[in-house]
Amino acid sequence: MTSKSIILPRGNIGITFDGSPPKIIRVAKDSPVQEVEEGLYAQTLIVPGCEMSFIPYAARLVSDLQYFEQVDRTLVFRDAPLTGPPIWKLSLPLGPLGIIMKGFPPVITTVENNSEFKGLIQEGMTVDRLIVPGVCDLNLASGGFTDTRVTKMLNESQKVEGRILVLTLLVGVPTGKIKSKNKAFDLEGFKPSKGWSLGRMFNKGGNGFW
Repeated sequence: MTSKSIILPRGNIGITFDGSPPKIIRVAKDSPVQEVEEGLYAQTLIVPGCEMSFIPYAARLVSDLQYFEQVDRTLVFRDAPLTGPPIWKLSLPLGPLGIIMKGFPPVITTVENNSEFKGLIQEGMTVDRLIVPGVCDLNLASGGFTDTRVTKMLNESQKVEGRILVLTLLVGVPTGKIKSKNKAFDLEGFKPSKGWSLGRMFNKGGNGFW
């Protein structure tokens, strides 16, 4: 299994993805990214402050590429699928984060409108690990991995550089297909499963062009 890291230009990259995990099914002739070919799988998307691995579905990858189209992006491809729970590795800024978590293990319940992570992370993500350099490495194995303890450590380490917060996301299996046409998503033929909502759509399956 080999991997290839591509620095993407800003804007539309002219690539169509499909499936889970996202797979290249077409590279437009005028695409500015000619270093890739059909059949490669998108493994990781890297943007400033965040590394997103095991992106579950093509529609989710396309929405993230659109959201970050005006910043530096690196997309890591593999020639064979490598699956696992979606993982968001966040490089935390100094100061408050504007996120609220509850439970054991902690689950993100609120991303405030003024948070730097608004649009990047979402409610329902589970905190997998908190690393504060020279202070702690909190996770399930370390014990006491509660919302209270993690929140307390985040508050106490607001002036510490190099903090890392790792989040995971549980995703369901779609009962239908979501098709995308450039930036507009077509839901024709999509049969929503129990609990489906428009806000959750981008975490379901389907294909996309971007």
